[in-house]
Amino acid sequence: MPNHSETLSLHQLPALRHQLRAQRAALPAQQQQQHAHQAARHLQQAIGHSHTPRRLALYSASNGELNT
Repeated sequence: MPNHSETLSLHQLPALRHQLRAQRAALPAQQQQQHAHQAARHLQQAIGHSHTPRRLALYSASNGELNT
């Protein structure tokens, strides 16, 4: 169980999101695409090792997030 110092508070989340968006935006497009492919392969492997999923969620990518 994480201790109090390792837990993000709700008021820290917007700053963290801003920081992560800036880091993603700084990556070259080719590297962003490589990361997206790695994430897709990881998901395929995870699904392949489990039972049939009951739920599947998708999101619409924005601000440099991985393409879906």
